[in-house]
Amino acid sequence: QLDLPVGKMLVSVQTKVMHYLPEVSCMIRFTLDLQENENSGLSQQRVIYGKCFPDSAGIKVYDHMLQLASQSRHCAKPLFYDAKLKTLWQASVPGEIFEWVPELIEQKTLIADVAGAIAEFHRCQLQTNDRYLASTIIEHLKTTPKIAAKVNPKLVEPIQACVSKLLDIHQALDWSGSKEGPIHLDLKMGNLLVAERQVTLIDFDCVCLGDPLADTGSFIANLYLNGLRAGATLAHVDYVVDTFRTAYQVELGRQFEAVQLDWYIAAALIHEVVRRSLRQQDHERINLLGVFLVVSDRYAEVCRME
Repeated sequence: QLDLPVGKMLVSVQTKVMHYLPEVSCMIRFTLDLQENENSGLSQQRVIYGKCFPDSAGIKVYDHMLQLASQSRHCAKPLFYDAKLKTLWQASVPGEIFEWVPELIEQKTLIADVAGAIAEFHRCQLQTNDRYLASTIIEHLKTTPKIAAKVNPKLVEPIQACVSKLLDIHQALDWSGSKEGPIHLDLKMGNLLVAERQVTLIDFDCVCLGDPLADTGSFIANLYLNGLRAGATLAHVDYVVDTFRTAYQVELGRQFEAVQLDWYIAAALIHEVVRRSLRQQDHERINLLGVFLVVSDRYAEVCRME
């Protein structure tokens, strides 16, 4: 079940905690040393991952991953779920985390590969009762000024202005043509691994059904977050976003309402980037809130003009 070589002897196991969220999950990397026999001097290493859950939540995650991995080579592969240990075993994924580097603006092929991986994920079919609704985004938008009031009251007015504009625009837009499909719900640069031309999505704990454009808008907001934190100019981040967006449209293989994506980007910059920065009291990110608000308002204004 763990996809290990037949006839090998397990000599030793090295473990490393990769990610830990109290009372949510713990991801552990297991490096296995395998030999033909105990006297053999030649060993072979195999890496697998185990995500431990405090309850039975891993069963659903395993089911979602199994469905998605059977349809897309860009999704991490589950091996099996151990109900006794409440552990989801996953195959090792090659590559490094997709990070913002100064030369990213020149790597159009890489950006297109990332867009292709996300688009293929969004084209998959998923059987689940879990859904992410626009009402959740609306609620998070409304709570953002309240959080700001506890952290820095001076931020309440500009944030409330952005939120009010976004709520008015959302009510005025026609959402009848929205599509439903799998959404990652934690689609960020850190959840993409890149190895040459292969891009793989990881961390499927929050996967559900919803509007894929909400996912894409969230990812674009994360590009702004990571780019600006890395010291990139707004013009450079805009260029990367435009390159990604164009490639995503081509790879998705169907038309979508650009104004809806613009709204999701503007909203994500508030209810994800700004809201989480305030909740976490991340001073580095809080110092950039003015820029995030400007970019959000810029996308909101585009929505008004379309």
